[in-house]
Parts: sequence; C-alpha cells; structure tokens
Amino acid sequence: INELANSLISTSDEYDQTVSHISAVFIALIVAGAVSRAAMAALWYVLPAARADGLAVSAGVVPFQSAAIGAILAAAIAFLLLPVTGWAVLLAVVAALTAAMGILAKQQIGGHSGDVLGATQQLAEVVALLAIAATTVAI
Repeated sequence: INELANSLISTSDEYDQTVSHISAVFIALIVAGAVSRAAMAALWYVLPAARADGLAVSAGVVPFQSAAIGAILAAAIAFLLLPVTGWAVLLAVVAALTAAMGILAKQQIGGHSGDVLGATQQLAEVVALLAIAATTVAI
C-alpha cells in the first residue's frame, strides 16, 4: 500500500509540474503578444507614413490615446503575470527594439509602412519571448 501511495503522489507531482509548465508557456505567449502589439501601435503613432500613396496612409493614424492605452495595458499584463525581473527586462528590451526599428525606418524609408509595422511586431514578440525565457530560467 505504501508503494501504491508513493506512486500516486509521484504521478500527482509530475502532473502538477506539467500543468505548471503549460501555464508558464501560455503566460509567456499572452504577455509577448500584448507587448509586441503595443510596440507596433507605438511605432505607428510616432512615425509618419513612408509614402503618400501607400497602404499605410489609407490605414490612417493611431490616436495618442489608443497608443497610450495599448502600452499601459501591455505593461499591466506583463506586470501582473511576470516576476519583477521578467517584466522589467522585457519592457526595456522591447522598448529598445522598437526605438531601433523606428530610427532605422525613419532613416531608410522616411517613416512606417505595413512591412515595417509587421516586422516590428514579429521581432518584438520574438525578443519578448527570449527575454521572458532568459529571466525566468535564471530565477
């Protein structure tokens, strides 16, 4: 009976660890998705359209309130779901990437395009996931 009890406890612990790992993956995906989309909206707000006749012009501009609300919500999600080092590093790295993409886009093509915004979102999501992995594995 002791062996059966120990086996059940071991199985339960393994199940708990698996659920914990799956939850961590979902949290990372949610946070990275939110932060990367806020980065895209911020860049869209800051930069003018690269061409007067491009699709970016027809998509319009992002109002300041929308960009600010997106950034605040993304930061709040990161703050609530990640440890302190996780959200601090994540937000710093994604902000640096967004600034670099903005500078590069302004220098190369004079503003944003749909491709620039999409690349910013994708790179920000990858960088966010790497930052989350680096800070949570280190803990």
